[in-house]
Amino acid sequence: MFRILTVLGLSAMFSSCIFEDRTCCYLSVGFTYTYNVKGADAFLSEVKDLELYVFDSEGVFVERFKENGGDGFYKGYRMILPSLGAGRYTFVALGRNRPVITEEGEFLFSALEVGKSVLQDLMITLNTNNGISNLEFASIYDGVMQCELKNGTQYVDIPMNKLTNRLRVVLMPYSGTDKLKEYDFAVKSGAVHLDYEGNMSSNVPTCFQPHHNFRTDASPSVSEGEVGEAVIADFQLSRLILEDKPTLVISDSDNGEDIVKVNLAWLLSLQGIAEHRREWSDQEYLDRQDAYSITFFIDNGLFVKTRIIVNGWVISIEDVSLG
Repeated sequence: MFRILTVLGLSAMFSSCIFEDRTCCYLSVGFTYTYNVKGADAFLSEVKDLELYVFDSEGVFVERFKENGGDGFYKGYRMILPSLGAGRYTFVALGRNRPVITEEGEFLFSALEVGKSVLQDLMITLNTNNGISNLEFASIYDGVMQCELKNGTQYVDIPMNKLTNRLRVVLMPYSGTDKLKEYDFAVKSGAVHLDYEGNMSSNVPTCFQPHHNFRTDASPSVSEGEVGEAVIADFQLSRLILEDKPTLVISDSDNGEDIVKVNLAWLLSLQGIAEHRREWSDQEYLDRQDAYSITFFIDNGLFVKTRIIVNGWVISIEDVSLG
């Protein structure tokens, strides 16, 4: 009887050690990024810098963890952390495709205070230059998971999505007899102040300008009368939100006259008709697709509305202002 009581007493002490001193247990957090047009997990190939924010059942900030994957996180990567006490938590994962060296022109995450800040204080804000963004900022990824944790070793898996987009705009003559002028490009949007879920918290008027803008030289292989030039503008954009109605504006540099003025989110969502209309809403398509290329054709200085190419698909529309 004495031996039995001794064994039971030691077992109780050992169990107490496991649950009260959590150093012998751990929290294992995994991440995926399948919310894209291919549906394949692109987390390892895209996310290089990762921050994890933990909030308790009342939404109060508990702790932040940060890891840098260098050239990329290894296959099977999980963030291993000290275990948390039993209870309900909200985890917010924020990632970038590269580390941020300087804050200029980048998306910044709110600085939080342990025990005081709450979930709603965590914001994702683009650091613009007086409302202008013309730099190639890091791509941003976001994921939120709420779960109930028990004592002992704990496991959490967080699916992530992308909050930024790349856009290439190409202007080409409709025929070889047309010549392109000099043009100014801009995307006007208000979606640069996002909450922890990536939704637009407030409308902040912002002018996105190309971070790279160039004109191609005529190729020697182009015969007389054939199209042999193009003007190209590359943008890095925030999340495209239908309700925000971001506007793409292309204007003649000489007289300031608008050549193209179109609701960009609406125009790009038209491509989804050919790909995933039955599966996804317009907004889901815009969130899953993260890179776009649009080709506009200019005929005698006018925008040809009957032929636009978006990501390889030819789209014919009567009047882009309807977007």
